[in-house]
Amino acid sequence: MGVCDMNEYGKRVAKKMENFMDEPNSVDREINDIQNAIEGYEVRGALAAGVKKSFDKSKVAQEKSEEATEITQNLLDDSFDTSKINANFEERLDKEIKSLQPEWTQFKDDTTSQLADIAINVSRPPADLSPVLMDGTDETDKLQAILDWVGDNGGGVVRIPRGTIYHTINYIPNNVILEGVGYQTEIKLVANFNPEFEVRKPSGIYCNDNVEFFGVRNLTYNGNASNNLHEINDQSDYDLYYSHGIVNRYIDKEVDPYSQDREDKAAKKFHVENVYVKDVIRNSLLITGKTAQMGTVKNVILENSYMDHFIYESNTNAKVTYLDVTTKGFWRGAAIVASGGSFIGIKHIDPTLNPIELYNLFYYLQVRNYKISDTIKTEASFSSLKLDLLFETMHAVINEFNSDSSYSIRGAQVNQMDSNELSVYESSISFLLTNGTYRANIDGVELNNIVRMNLLYVNDGTRDIAINNVKFNYADIRDGNYKDMILGLNSLSGPVKNIRISNIEVPEKAPTLLNFYKSPSSTDVSLVENIQIENVNLITDDNTVILLDVLTRAQYYDGERIIIKNSKFNGYGSLGTGYIGFRDKYNLRMVDTIINGTNSNSNVVVTLPQGTQEREIDFPYIITAPRFISSRGRYLGSMIPTLRVGGLKMTITYDEPLSSYEELYITSEF
Repeated sequence: MGVCDMNEYGKRVAKKMENFMDEPNSVDREINDIQNAIEGYEVRGALAAGVKKSFDKSKVAQEKSEEATEITQNLLDDSFDTSKINANFEERLDKEIKSLQPEWTQFKDDTTSQLADIAINVSRPPADLSPVLMDGTDETDKLQAILDWVGDNGGGVVRIPRGTIYHTINYIPNNVILEGVGYQTEIKLVANFNPEFEVRKPSGIYCNDNVEFFGVRNLTYNGNASNNLHEINDQSDYDLYYSHGIVNRYIDKEVDPYSQDREDKAAKKFHVENVYVKDVIRNSLLITGKTAQMGTVKNVILENSYMDHFIYESNTNAKVTYLDVTTKGFWRGAAIVASGGSFIGIKHIDPTLNPIELYNLFYYLQVRNYKISDTIKTEASFSSLKLDLLFETMHAVINEFNSDSSYSIRGAQVNQMDSNELSVYESSISFLLTNGTYRANIDGVELNNIVRMNLLYVNDGTRDIAINNVKFNYADIRDGNYKDMILGLNSLSGPVKNIRISNIEVPEKAPTLLNFYKSPSSTDVSLVENIQIENVNLITDDNTVILLDVLTRAQYYDGERIIIKNSKFNGYGSLGTGYIGFRDKYNLRMVDTIINGTNSNSNVVVTLPQGTQEREIDFPYIITAPRFISSRGRYLGSMIPTLRVGGLKMTITYDEPLSSYEELYITSEF
């Protein structure tokens, strides 16, 4: 078939597609036409229309993120239980996910057996194209010619058999799916693809310009980083490369890619499934777009990103749902950078340190919300995270890159896989390290084999955080002198407001509950307001650990309302009278809280022998003398005893000896 004939063929495909597009709900008819087609253009037209319409269901797509979160909410709607992440979770999740895009799921399932009829195998392309031989040479141009041919003729599937194709950069056209036969199909970056290293050269799999939809599935992408990295002399050397795995945008390979960053050339819709991306120089998956692009990433493995992230949502408001993503090995900076995606079923396995010694892991998850307008920003969500991590070169599990971050996390299990005690900055690693949170809701966290970790450490200007249902399981080697904390404040200047921590369980080796810290270089006074700690059970075996480590930097904070209620703390050392000023300054209240076996709000029964005029009693509470005290008694006589409080002692004085005394009740409030 000649070029002119193929142009005419493409027009017939396009016309057939238009006919189908005139009927918004014609998926059943398209499937029927595929099954009974006589000519190839009928098949291609039906497939192209069906794929496009399935991804054009805007109402479903816009609500996809919310629906995905609700699905995992249903799966984990009881108290957090690790077994629910493990036991049949993927099967249950996959079943539920089908309800998100029922027409797309039906279309894909019903047409799988027909795809071979319309797919182009790269080893047997149309007669006027060169076959891909998989012979170890660079076959970028051959593969691109076949991709373009399919795109020019209405779209379809470009199928790659088992084996390895070496390439530099390829572009997937509109309505084209690049498909292998499994992980045995490999697309691999050639060695030393940028030998001069004088200008940035992009590499990887990108989409073409003006793409409505593209897909990648059932293959491995190998970034061949070890054979393409030049000498790394500085932390910023990663900026010299633009070598990624799969990217949902177009980049002109003849122009410096960074000069194109402000151009919104991302595909409107995309789908990545059953893909293994490994050993890339920069990002395994790079997601861009500023016009509400949509996509799904399902059942992918991402292994070893030498100089960047596994997933990077780059300054985007794209609505992407990530389902069953496994990361593996090492990364640089942050494993996942999230802007507004919905991440469901995320695992990290087989952790290793980055072999480039200059590069640390720092964080697993970093939130970078995208500002749509002055009042609207993207919000990321995460459900069912199971992370095996090495803490040696990390600083926090979760971190925010910018202020006003907003996100939710439901169900997270973190397993420390080394015995490291300190973070990369020689301090305790944190589960959540904030730098200006606007709103965050975290529910259901299990921390296992932990040597030393802060639950929440507030660096600056954080408000509206709720952390609920957390259990610490410490490593056997954790042994006294605990320097970590449940909540630590190190706000340089911004206010800290509305922090709620509830349902925390630390059955042994518990750390400090609350710590006030301020860098010695900062003398600004920060506002602290409305911190609520409720239903927290901490048991420690080191009585040198202070429950409230707040006095040394308290002068650099101002505010009110710190409330601790319905909690139990056991094994902590006494605080002393110095906390009276702190308590009154911040209106610290302990309500129905038991400390070292004694309730903060209770009746103390004092029995005195007959005739006693004065008796001094030690207060049993470790916090301070009570803010309020009253008495009532049963005795013979008319005189009421006087109560005098000094420090942690109470003195009971009578105006005259009592002829008969039974007992005295003292009610106190802290």
